[in-house]
Amino acid sequence: MPGTGAVDSVPMNSSMGWHDSELVAIDAASATEGEILLDAYVHRKVEKAGDTAVEGGNQRVRISVPSMRFEDLVPEMPTDIYGGALVLGGTEHNGLVPLPMRFEGEVRLTLTMRDHGRDLLFSGTGMTIEADGDFRFVEMVPFDPFD
Repeated sequence: MPGTGAVDSVPMNSSMGWHDSELVAIDAASATEGEILLDAYVHRKVEKAGDTAVEGGNQRVRISVPSMRFEDLVPEMPTDIYGGALVLGGTEHNGLVPLPMRFEGEVRLTLTMRDHGRDLLFSGTGMTIEADGDFRFVEMVPFDPFD
């Protein structure tokens, strides 16, 4: 919803977590839009034999940020992510992020790198997060992160 600062996402059947994800690329060269590419750890809800189950796996995810600002040294990539925090319009979202998701308004993303604990800070005026590749199954998740 343009200008409202509301998160636009489909019902949450897929979500990504920062932990156990990998930072693959940062493209902050454009003045109009930056991109962050992850091999993300993704949860997805699936129907199996009439029951709902949750699978965990890896999936390439593209994060697009209009007017992205990134004022740090680009780390050697790929590099593992330990954790992250996403602030959308002043509201902090820790943990899982809906996939796909679109937000219009001020955003701030902090990614903490596993190897040296350094925080990478990104900000901009909106964000789109979408899958950019096939889901690669890793494990069944013994809890439902969507509840």
